[in-house]
Amino acid sequence: MKNQVSLLLRLLLLFVISAAHAATYDWIDWQTKNVAAGTMAGTITRPDGETIEVDYSGEIAFAQTGVAGETNYWLPDAPYKSTLVSNAPPTADLVAAVGNQGKTQTIRFSRPVKDPVMAFVSLGAPPIPVSCNFSVPFEVISFGRGFWGDGRFERVGFKKLLGY
Repeated sequence: MKNQVSLLLRLLLLFVISAAHAATYDWIDWQTKNVAAGTMAGTITRPDGETIEVDYSGEIAFAQTGVAGETNYWLPDAPYKSTLVSNAPPTADLVAAVGNQGKTQTIRFSRPVKDPVMAFVSLGAPPIPVSCNFSVPFEVISFGRGFWGDGRFERVGFKKLLGY
């Protein structure tokens, strides 16, 4: 088994959180991919028509841009909904980043974005743990049985997520 684990991620954008009800999130529509170069580009389109360009750079095992025939790893969608999130990713778009390679994965927005949120389909695989180190503190807002069943993860301190 290669010492390489894919972590599937999808970025969603949090603009407003209401304590009274879950908010609807604006998901990235990944439009172009270059797996060999480790890059993807997409947009977030707000309900008012405003767009935010998004670029990803890092290692990519595979990528999906929501075209017909791609597997929708976001089903079942229950793990991606919570008291804060009313909608799961609507399409099969995702970046399958490679872990344990020592490279930095970077997501860049065309303008400042407050409180971005990431959704993971999978993080690590027994017996190979994978960690995500963030530059700012984060919160886990939902989890559950997803496409590959149950997995195990733990938050280490305020800036590290470890999956098995």
